[in-house]
Amino acid sequence: MRALLLFSVLSMSACGGNWSNADLAFANALPRRDDLKSKLPSSSTAQPLEGVGTRRDGLVVGDPSGAWAATRKAATDYNGLLDLVLGVVDQVRAVAPTTRTTDSRTWGPFADSNNPGREVQVVIERKDEVNFTWRIESRPTNGEFIRILTGDFVATDTARRGRGTFIVHVKDFRDVVKIADQMKELDQIDVGYVTDMFPRRVEMLFAVKPGSTLGISSLGYTARAQEDGSGAMRFVYTLPGADVSELEINAAWKPTGEGRALGVVTKGTYSGFNITECWGKSFTVVHYAESWIGGVVSGPASDCAVIDGL
Repeated sequence: MRALLLFSVLSMSACGGNWSNADLAFANALPRRDDLKSKLPSSSTAQPLEGVGTRRDGLVVGDPSGAWAATRKAATDYNGLLDLVLGVVDQVRAVAPTTRTTDSRTWGPFADSNNPGREVQVVIERKDEVNFTWRIESRPTNGEFIRILTGDFVATDTARRGRGTFIVHVKDFRDVVKIADQMKELDQIDVGYVTDMFPRRVEMLFAVKPGSTLGISSLGYTARAQEDGSGAMRFVYTLPGADVSELEINAAWKPTGEGRALGVVTKGTYSGFNITECWGKSFTVVHYAESWIGGVVSGPASDCAVIDGL
């Protein structure tokens, strides 16, 4: 989903004049991708993703960690969705508002270069000193707007930190504007976030179009991050085979790389049982345990990383 932004409005450069401090207060109500993204240890870039979703036998100490590979893929998919739906927000911050009132700022409407013949605008409204609502809309040139994203934000710490939610109204625009094929299988994406305290937390939920075969669970993603670089993700992971065909995984890691994951089997013969997997700084297994009778157990649980606050 990373390849195609919902909109491209880079042609809006130089519109709207200079920024004021009041303009910044409005712009800070928009979510920042960097605040919401899942950040993995940098050394993980050397770890391959090959084999994710294909292995069904139990792991043993020293094997490459399958849970870490699955977590990396989940983080990549999650971050890609944020890039897709919030790309236009970063473009808005590149220029000053087009229209100002006492309690609102509007950027646009601007021509949408991804969708010739359409325009896009961003409107932010202030309810009081700390409460804001915002929306991104699209329309045929000079026509009626349809909603793309709508959100709210409460500034609780500094001007740019706080708590917010936003909704991507995919059902309203999926047949009107160009979007990734996978996204056409969704009705809606709901996101809630907290950036004014640690751990920072983001929850992303999906409403899938009836009859879709996309395979995205309504569970979506939960991402958390501590100030020291520790992080965590909760996601659904599918596997081939009848014994374990779907896991709900809660994974957590240290900034130095080592981590742990608990997978609850949600579909398959062993539904209700758990798989625990821990990996070290080299991203190889140090402990693996299947909770059902006869399940594989390898390595001591005492070798699992302890990650505070996640």
